[in-house]
Amino acid sequence: MILTLNLDKDISSWCDTFLLYEDILCAAVSKNHPLAKQKKVSIKDLIFERILLPSEEIFKGYGAFVNEMLNSENLSKDIIFEYECIYSSLLIAEAGEGIAIIPNMFKANRNDNVCFIPFSGNQYSFDVVAAWKKTDNNPAIKKFLQALSDTLENP
Repeated sequence: MILTLNLDKDISSWCDTFLLYEDILCAAVSKNHPLAKQKKVSIKDLIFERILLPSEEIFKGYGAFVNEMLNSENLSKDIIFEYECIYSSLLIAEAGEGIAIIPNMFKANRNDNVCFIPFSGNQYSFDVVAAWKKTDNNPAIKKFLQALSDTLENP
């Protein structure tokens, strides 16, 4: 079983899934950045910014999802840089050297020097799921899912 972003459109053909929660892409910026005070951000707000995107080679589905979203806006390739480590991209954002595009879930383990601003629009949201092969009948899966359900209902 894996806990993952559900960005694979064909996952249901070979996996069963259990929805954990919905997440959204955010622009992570230094607390001193002009965008830090905004409640939501759009791609157009990033036109003159240095943008840090996940490497499609390392982050496969997640990288493709993020790059597809941003490439649909025809941003200049001169301002886009790929990262291979999410935490490194957050350090760069914290230093004011760029804007990291990452899921909101990473906000939980960051300090107050980085602001997470959600993108406006449903196309930037995705599900976080537990997934396992349909052919896996391990009884521990059912028990684990029950424990997850209980935790999500009574945090």
